[in-house]
Amino acid sequence: MLTEFIRPNNLTVYRVAKDSGIPQPTLQLIVTGKRAITADTALKLATYFDLDAQFWLNLQSEYDLRLTKQQIPLHRNQEIMKTFSSLQTELDKLIRLPTDLPTVYLIGGTGAGKTCLMRQILGTADLKFPSAGRFRTTVAPAEFIITNEPELKAAFVFKSEKEVSELVSETLETAISDSIAMRLDAPCPNVEELLAESADQRFRLRHLVRESDRRRLADKLEREILPQVRSWSENEFPNEEDSATVVALALERFADGIRGLHSEMTSLIADRVRELCGLPAEHPFPESHVFSDRDRNSFISKLKLFLGVEDGSIASVVEKGRIRGRLKSPLIAADVQLAVTDAEGIGHDAKEARVLSARHFDYFYASDSILLVEDAEKPFTGGGQSALAAIATSGYLSKLTLAFSRLDKIQDDEDDRQFQIKEVNKSLRNALSALRKDGLRLAQENLGVRYFAHMNGTEPDAETKAEITKLVGDIVTRHGEAKASFVRPHYDFELLSGHLAGATVKLRRSWQNQISGAEATKWQTQKAFTKRMDRKDEEFRSLKPVAEFREVFLKALDSFLSNPQRWENEITEEHKKQCLDYLKQELSNQILQYVRSVLLDREHPEWKAAADISGRGTTPIRSKMILDVINESAPELTSPDAKDFKDAVKQLILSSVSACDSKAKKR
Repeated sequence: MLTEFIRPNNLTVYRVAKDSGIPQPTLQLIVTGKRAITADTALKLATYFDLDAQFWLNLQSEYDLRLTKQQIPLHRNQEIMKTFSSLQTELDKLIRLPTDLPTVYLIGGTGAGKTCLMRQILGTADLKFPSAGRFRTTVAPAEFIITNEPELKAAFVFKSEKEVSELVSETLETAISDSIAMRLDAPCPNVEELLAESADQRFRLRHLVRESDRRRLADKLEREILPQVRSWSENEFPNEEDSATVVALALERFADGIRGLHSEMTSLIADRVRELCGLPAEHPFPESHVFSDRDRNSFISKLKLFLGVEDGSIASVVEKGRIRGRLKSPLIAADVQLAVTDAEGIGHDAKEARVLSARHFDYFYASDSILLVEDAEKPFTGGGQSALAAIATSGYLSKLTLAFSRLDKIQDDEDDRQFQIKEVNKSLRNALSALRKDGLRLAQENLGVRYFAHMNGTEPDAETKAEITKLVGDIVTRHGEAKASFVRPHYDFELLSGHLAGATVKLRRSWQNQISGAEATKWQTQKAFTKRMDRKDEEFRSLKPVAEFREVFLKALDSFLSNPQRWENEITEEHKKQCLDYLKQELSNQILQYVRSVLLDREHPEWKAAADISGRGTTPIRSKMILDVINESAPELTSPDAKDFKDAVKQLILSSVSACDSKAKKR
């Protein structure tokens, strides 16, 4: 339009917009290819240029088709997020994970005390490792293979350079967006704080970039770019309420300066990663790194640079780490060896913790034991209750130990341990009562409850030492226990539709509410979410489609699974419960893989399109694109796709039964 209609006629975008009645921001986005020509705009262009409206609509269709042809190969070949299994495979090439060791997965909310417990298990409290911070302590998950080998080894798989670049872009865009939200006569926000970390606290420039460089970059943004952005947005759009439009145009208007800042940031990060990996400046961004040391103190100092929360740490670009060797507390018997995974917590706010992230279920499935850590002083105020429910409904209760830390923080003049335990148990009973109202009946004696106190120092109290020793002993025993045989349940699949109908309705309503309803997330969050879905990352903050699909459908199928038509053989009620737990574990995992294939592996151009569009009126368009993918993946059972969907779920159940049967025969 710009080269064939506006410039040849000695016109400007401003003049065409003013004379045709098309808002200038809208026309600016159209000529730069960032917004489509609608029917209303086509009519206005037809009148102005004396051409048929259909001409403009056809022009848009031709452009869309050409763009789609260009984008599909890029979409198929782009770098994607590493899956749980691919990460394990990559790490196995660097440091082998023995298959015969007991495996434990630690999970807990922010500030629950998970880090302190890890220190006591590893015997590294004196070195304050793992590191602790105020928020989201664990950024990169790490497996600790605790053996008696004197040589200590560490291996790390890094995020791709492309992903790091995108995360820097998001951080910059957020800083500029927050600046635009302030009026011109208001003081600029603290730019250094805006650049400190991403909104979800998973990407931390405050650690990746040295303080002197960070201040210099913040000063450059504050002095050279933000005043221009704020002045321009105030003058050009004094009454504009659609901040998405202003941000999109500002990013385009000041692209050169922003691009320069982005390039400098990514270069500093890449240089820091290469420096820690001992690589020359001209070396490509590394995919992984391995180091070893026989000196414990020296080894931990190096580990902090890759997994810590201190300045200079590159944990934000680590996808996953694996550590092997004699990092073992004296509380653990000399002959005991095990693997403990310290992963990212449940979430740093109630909204994010509402649905347990899908990545946790990969570890639940692969581990012998699950250790859920709760803060005894404020139990179940975060995501602990929802995590407990998710563990139980997925059949993992037999793997669970519920650990209450910070017992000593409960106010009592005499520091009476029994009094403190009674207070914690009151809170636990309240949580179990709340779960009963939701139809989930759990008994405290089945939760393997442990209580820990005074873990902030180098050594905990005597009772806690004994609890840790017993905890590790229970984990080893659980690993060696003979598993109950699996007896096949048989189901009447004619009843399946009734269970699925409510699930699809619930899921659609939930996402309608999160995307465009009363609890709709901000446009920036939705845009960041679609970027992650396009690169096959499965969630962003509270938007967790893979996890929510798994949860909703597994809950909906619980009654169906628990009431089979018949059993292959006559067995006791306790044996039936064990078989159903095996089946739920397997089905939870298979639903997870199915949903990932539907939402991430299938070709969904909507994810990229929703991430790329910007400007006036694009927020509802992006929202609709998101909901289109969600609704397509969970069809109403009256739609033409209903039979295929029901057949897919039926096959998942049959496949899960067969998998349980096969595993039982191998035991």
